[in-house]
Amino acid sequence: MKTLQFTPLRGTLVDAEFILRSTFVNAEVILRSTLVNAEPILRSTFLHTQGSLAVRERKSYIAGLVAATAVVTEALKPAGKRETL
Repeated sequence: MKTLQFTPLRGTLVDAEFILRSTFVNAEVILRSTLVNAEPILRSTFLHTQGSLAVRERKSYIAGLVAATAVVTEALKPAGKRETL
C-alpha cells in the first residue's frame, strides 16, 4: 500500500479547512443577529408600503367610479343637453 506524503498543498488545505470552519461559525452568528435585527424593520416597511398601495388603489378605484358615473350621466342626458368635448 502506498502512503501519502505530506505536501505543501495538503498542509495548505488542512490549514484552510480550519480557517473556513471558524469563519463559517463566526459568519453564522453575525448573519443570524443581522436577520433578527432586520426582520422588524423589513416587516414594518412592508406593512407601511402595503398600506400606501392600498390607499393608492382605493383612490384609483374611486377616480374610476367618478369617471364612469360622469360618462353614464352624460349618456343618460337628452341629446340636446349633452356637453360636447
